[in-house]
Amino acid sequence: MPALPLPTLCSLSNPVRGLLFGALIALSGCSALPPSSHSPVSHELVGYDNVAIETLVQGSGPAIVMLPSLARDGLEDFDAVAESLAASGFTNRARTASELAAFWRELAARRRLARVLFQDGIGAGKMTLAAWPAYLEALRARLGRRLDVVVEIFEPVPDPAGFRAQPAPLERVRLQAGLARRATGRPPLCFSLPDYAVPQAGASAAALFDALAAAPSPP
Repeated sequence: MPALPLPTLCSLSNPVRGLLFGALIALSGCSALPPSSHSPVSHELVGYDNVAIETLVQGSGPAIVMLPSLARDGLEDFDAVAESLAASGFTNRARTASELAAFWRELAARRRLARVLFQDGIGAGKMTLAAWPAYLEALRARLGRRLDVVVEIFEPVPDPAGFRAQPAPLERVRLQAGLARRATGRPPLCFSLPDYAVPQAGASAAALFDALAAAPSPP
């Protein structure tokens, strides 16, 4: 796929790594502790049949397994990542804004999370544009610079076979992005540009991509 210019309302660059390792944390129950640079590292050989894999073990809590790519040593490649683990989440409004923000503040402090990537839930219908500002303000007040917002740029399409979605209207995405920017001072992340806002994803996705790319950058 050729390189594409990124739309101005949303960002896809830096936070992708955080999303990946946020998913890893979610798989382990959000309970892994990132090791400090002074945590001891033990070397272990994990064997299976006639195969032996050198493994570095560091830190505490349920294991998060990080694998280097094929034919690459990479044993120290994840040192910087281990210092800046992120978690991602969303809400179905089962808790009040203050209760939710207090939970994430405690989790971020207890697990020493560098970033919390919070999905707005508007595309999936878990949140509304009317209710979201109160939640966003509560999260901002409790998390500060650790908060990043993930904007859902899709809307569901009725389908008896299961969940299906299409690109959301630009005006709604602009409103979501504006709320996110005001809360964090940074461009929000888009979920998900490859699926809903690149020309290769179809005509409606190409139209949203063009509209986002042509939109003036917020001050």
